[in-house]
Amino acid sequence: MTTLLTLPAGPCKACSAPLPARPLRVGAAYCEPCRVAKVQAVVDAGKAIDQEVIDAAKRELAKQTEEYLARSSAHPAKCLRCGAEITGVWGVAYCAECRLTVAAESTSEAVAVREMERRALHMEQKAMTIEQARLAWANLPPDIGRTFDLVGRLDVAGLAKAVAATKLWASGGGPTWLVLNGSEGTGKSHLAEAAARSLALRGQRTRWENVGELLDRLRTMSGRDEENAFAHMAQVTETPYLILDDLGKTKPTPWVLERLYMMVNSRAVLQKRTLITTNESMASLEAKTNDYIAARVFDTGSGLVAVVTVTGASYRTGT
Repeated sequence: MTTLLTLPAGPCKACSAPLPARPLRVGAAYCEPCRVAKVQAVVDAGKAIDQEVIDAAKRELAKQTEEYLARSSAHPAKCLRCGAEITGVWGVAYCAECRLTVAAESTSEAVAVREMERRALHMEQKAMTIEQARLAWANLPPDIGRTFDLVGRLDVAGLAKAVAATKLWASGGGPTWLVLNGSEGTGKSHLAEAAARSLALRGQRTRWENVGELLDRLRTMSGRDEENAFAHMAQVTETPYLILDDLGKTKPTPWVLERLYMMVNSRAVLQKRTLITTNESMASLEAKTNDYIAARVFDTGSGLVAVVTVTGASYRTGT
């Protein structure tokens, strides 16, 4: 399914006016008035540069005319640039070769300005393309406002500690792994997605995955091409920042348990930054998967993992 790339709600880069979430495209960082003003400024600057080039050419022509008139009495048939004799044409200041050179030189500044503008536009478009690629790889769900700025709207007791821990993890601090566990509707997935979106927009190579959807995708790929499925799992597993949402909800078949263990064990061995959300405790996750997976996920003794339990009633149901 194709995901429409969007920029989250935020201020205009020029005037700080609030902007809603909108499609990711060139100029999306500005409100409409500021975008129009920016384009008009570029147009005006181009017109001013063109006029400067025209004025400079007129001044140069007047200067050359004066030089020609001054020299014409003594050397009426000499090229003003190279000194070669000009025959058959009266009143021409340059020989045929020099006329082409002077014409090229008179427009070189305007050409240089145009080239600089073209390169600037290319660099802006290239930067936007790179940002789009990072967001596409991040595999984020459609933007529905799951950001750190809006997490305060979730009326869940005990969420403050989880917010602080998630922000610290997303900034590169704290333990390598962060596990958010607790009952349904306490904001764990909101925080996980907010962390993924924040990292991706800052240029970090990030991947968000719902565990059930990831396993379904790998199972489908394995049915067609086992080698391609393993390559995709390796790409996901080796991502510098990996967010695994809703661990423990998938039916624990031997195939599922094998893939889960390969992923979590590889992340732990390589000490890749990982954020996991789950409704399970260590005991219940062990019962739903196995002791190897549960031990890796809740490995607080080694210092690799920080576990934050979010308590309180569900913001969805109030219970």
